[in-house]
Amino acid sequence: DRNSVWAKKRGLKDCQTYKDLYIKEDFCKQTEKVRKQLYPCFKAARKDNQKCHIKGETLIINGSSYTIDSVPAKYKE
Repeated sequence: DRNSVWAKKRGLKDCQTYKDLYIKEDFCKQTEKVRKQLYPCFKAARKDNQKCHIKGETLIINGSSYTIDSVPAKYKE
C-alpha cells in the first residue's frame, strides 16, 4: 500500500543501516518529462519566495495550478 510505504519512509531517515536508501514516486515517462520541464519554473518561483509544489504534471504556485503551457512567463527560463 502506497500510504504505508510513505509513512515508514520517515523511519528510514534516521536508520544507520539504510542511510543511503531513498524512496521516490514512480511516474510514467510522459509525466517524468513534464515534471523535468516544470522543475526550473518551480525553482524560479521558490527563489521569488512563492509557496509552490509540483503535483503530477501540474505546478501549483500560491494555490493556482499551472501546466507547462500556462506557467507565468516570469518563472520560465
